[in-house]
Amino acid sequence: MLIISIVATLLITIVTVLPLFKFKHWIVRGMDFPRLQIAFLAGALLLVHVIFLDLTLNVTYLFIYAATTLCLLWQLWWVLPYTVFWRKEVKTSKVMDHNKTFSVMTANVLQTNHNSGALIDLVSKYQPDILV
Repeated sequence: MLIISIVATLLITIVTVLPLFKFKHWIVRGMDFPRLQIAFLAGALLLVHVIFLDLTLNVTYLFIYAATTLCLLWQLWWVLPYTVFWRKEVKTSKVMDHNKTFSVMTANVLQTNHNSGALIDLVSKYQPDILV
């Protein structure tokens, strides 16, 4: 169990530390995105450590707990501001005056797409104030 725990901790640590480097390769930059999944895995791994590993003050175990906990905290530091557990930056308006609202429509259109009529129809239907 110790070997599996060490390998899992090393993998979690690598995918947490990898985005700190300024490499532009897609493997490195790709680790910026699954932060919630990495945090979940780090939390589950920490729970497995607590349940199955001996809690004596051995240096190896201390490093395993510390590395997993630091990885979990680092990932949560990135994820928590986007959850309901964090304070909102912009408060929800209580006034429902439709004269004081605006609408935004975004469209991600491939350059080779020549079916512009479909987008024009959507814009005509919804008449957004801002089209991106």
